[in-house]
Amino acid sequence: MRRRVTVVFAGAIITSLALAVAIGPRSAGQDTPKPVLRPKWEYKLVEQKLDEKQLNALGDEGWELVSATGGQPYIASAQHVPQGGGQTKANNTIEYAKPVYHFKRLK
Repeated sequence: MRRRVTVVFAGAIITSLALAVAIGPRSAGQDTPKPVLRPKWEYKLVEQKLDEKQLNALGDEGWELVSATGGQPYIASAQHVPQGGGQTKANNTIEYAKPVYHFKRLK
């Protein structure tokens, strides 16, 4: 019986030591997170219509197209011209938003 108690006690000590080594105290260097290196980007806006050749040339320079906007129709001016009899006719001028291309590349 005494031997069994000694074996159980020795097992408990070995387990405790293993846990203490595994968990162990942390040094100051482990508490601070390592800085994350993030890429730095430069951006470019082009406010004119580009064809495929021009887009490929920008791509060869390392520019990546992020988005392209523009081309949406909008009413530039609206006039209501009287037609007689209390009626009016809309005389609208429709224009299209100029294209804007958004590019980015690594610095």
